[in-house]
Parts: sequence; structure tokens; C-alpha cells
Amino acid sequence: MREMIAGPIPQNLWEDLPTIPQSEVDLFRFIAHGEFGPVKPGDRMGWIAHNFPPPDCVDPMPGGKSIWEYGDVEFHFDGDLLMAIYCDDAVKVSAGKNIVLKKWFFDKPVRQSLRKVLTILVRHKIDFAVIHDPDLESVRVQVLKSRVNLYFQMTDPKRIDADADNVTFSLVGFGLVHEPEDVLSTS
Repeated sequence: MREMIAGPIPQNLWEDLPTIPQSEVDLFRFIAHGEFGPVKPGDRMGWIAHNFPPPDCVDPMPGGKSIWEYGDVEFHFDGDLLMAIYCDDAVKVSAGKNIVLKKWFFDKPVRQSLRKVLTILVRHKIDFAVIHDPDLESVRVQVLKSRVNLYFQMTDPKRIDADADNVTFSLVGFGLVHEPEDVLSTS
């Protein structure tokens, strides 16, 4: 049976565990399949601590929540349940000192346009839905198989009134949120 951890994160969570060498994470596999190495939302904190390298930083939050930071990538926990994997810096995304990150199209330190990312997804036969939020001047692309969301912001909101045909959206982040059917069996 896997160890379950509830409440505050023990400071020595990784102390008695065998050292996990650097893990490799492929952002293509994450976006297409929802796999951040062996980790998926719905996994338990104890299982992740046993099977994935320790984070660079742990931020305890009120109400039993916490965020584990792997460079620019965050694991959001509610109690011991991983609720989301999130990154709000898609330009220079890194996964910290313990993760070797295969960046796929994130390999260039430039903002990727919505048009370019959609072309890449189509080229790789990855099905998606595009959701536009005019109030937030943003676009979200949800990959249908993995449920990973790619978040885009309008590059220059002032241009929409002057030249609506040339408005561009740039990739700013990505994330995958836990959904109830993802809960792993504890037996």
C-alpha cells in the first residue's frame, strides 16, 4: 500500500526515501497524452515523492494546500492529491534542477503564436478545441485526448479596434487539471 500524506507536508518527506535520479519529462508527451513523466493529476503526494525527484521548492498554503515547484512548473496539491500541473511561463519554461526537460516546440525562447501552435498540433494529428474569452482577451486551446490546456493572451489588445485582422495571440502558459474520474485507486 502506498503511503498517504495528509495535512502539512513533513519537512523530511524525502529524507528516508532512496534518491531518485534526474527524471526526463517530454513536453510532447505531456501535451498529447497528459503525462508529466510518470506523474498525472490525481496522483497522491506520497506516491510522487517515492517515484519522482524532489521539487526545487515546496510552498505550503492555508487549508492543507501546497505547491511544489520544479523550475517554472508547479504541482498544485489539495491535501495529498495532485490537483494540477501548471506553468505560467511558456517562453523560457524550465523544470528545475532535477528534471531533464525535452521542450518540443518550447525550445526557442520566443512567444509562440496561436496560429503556429495550432499548425504544430494539426501536423502531429493532435485533436483540440479552441475556446475564446473576449472579456479576458484570451484564448485557451484544450487538447482533447490529454485535457491539457494551452493559454494564450492577446499580444496587443489596442490593435483589435484598429486592425482586427492582424490581432495575434501568444502562448503564455499550459496546465492540466485533475478531474474526479482521474482519482487513482488506493487499494
